[in-house]
Amino acid sequence: MVGSRKIKRTQKDFLIRANSWLIAIAISIFFISIAINSKFDISDSLVSISMLILLILKLLLLLFNGIRRISINKKGIFMILFILVLFRFSFLNSTSISYVNIYFREFLGYGLVSFVLLSSPYSYKLIVRNVSRIGLLFLLSPSYIVESLVEKSDITMGVSYAILPCILAAVIHFIYYRKDKKLIDILAYIVNLVMSINLILQASRGAVLSVVLLLFLVWFIKIRKENGSGAVSIAILFLSFITILAFIFAEELLGIFIELLGVFNIKFYFLEKTYRMIAEEGLIASLNGRDYIYINSINMIREAPILGNGIGAYADKYGTYPHNFILQMMSELGIILSIPLFLPILKSLVTMCKKWTNEEDMNYRVFVLFLFMSSIPRLMLSSYFWKNQIFWMLIFISLSKRSKNVINIFKVPKT
Repeated sequence: MVGSRKIKRTQKDFLIRANSWLIAIAISIFFISIAINSKFDISDSLVSISMLILLILKLLLLLFNGIRRISINKKGIFMILFILVLFRFSFLNSTSISYVNIYFREFLGYGLVSFVLLSSPYSYKLIVRNVSRIGLLFLLSPSYIVESLVEKSDITMGVSYAILPCILAAVIHFIYYRKDKKLIDILAYIVNLVMSINLILQASRGAVLSVVLLLFLVWFIKIRKENGSGAVSIAILFLSFITILAFIFAEELLGIFIELLGVFNIKFYFLEKTYRMIAEEGLIASLNGRDYIYINSINMIREAPILGNGIGAYADKYGTYPHNFILQMMSELGIILSIPLFLPILKSLVTMCKKWTNEEDMNYRVFVLFLFMSSIPRLMLSSYFWKNQIFWMLIFISLSKRSKNVINIFKVPKT
């Protein structure tokens, strides 16, 4: 009996560690693809192939590890069914060349696979640690990644957002888990620091914003934990005041800051780009042409504000996406149908900002913080959510916190 329990405990520990690695790889899949392709030039479709491989490995892990219980969140199942119904109705009103076909395949590959990966035990702490360690793949071809950031093209944006999860994971691991660090984690800290320096100096504003927001939220959480709501209110008011001043005097402040940095021969690409745009065309130019995209999105929302225009409608009409996930949801799904997707995001915000208590609660909130900062800032400025696996993990994690919402598909028979 004791031996049997020990075997089951070993199997469960192996499953948790293996599944944590699969989830970490899925989170870092775009960076892994860039690192491998830069060295071996395998395939442009490596990301899609890798997600399929992760799904197969997940199923094999469950099949051969002797685990006959799969825990799946009921709310997560309802979310999947809800989205599939939305796609069904969108298909009825689309053509064979509609973007809804592309978005559907992407949701299956990134959304549904993420749901399956989260369907058995894993460790929040191990996932963050593993993503940080995956940053060591930078050493495969550092010159390629750095040069890609310097090119100032769509490739730059793709690379900057690809390396972002590893950098954020390293920051979070250093802040919350460095007491458990090993030599490989110290090396990961150093490598991710090098990538973060290149990110700040050369990368897009969205990626830099994610790092800045993460540091602010960590500071906010620390104040909330140590000093209570009064200090938090003061901190929010202070930050709001600084933000308003920065908005009003954006051109002057940027100009002064850039000149000061120039004294030390330091240049930040994203600052110089923003200053140049504001100086030439005004503050609205800092949106980098997205103002027209936003206006088109708002016009589409006005056409069907309640139930939306259907998945892929904006891309079908304009050949691109709204560069803001809120506008995309509203234009495609409308106010009513967007609510089920907005609620988990709002819940994740509340989860991060509430006062942190015990260690178990902390691990969950740290993971939510990591997923939120790795996906939402990017989706506010670029990309789209159907193809963002980290976004879908955030949705499903926010829906699966409470054990009472978990059902067992396969139960271990009593002996």
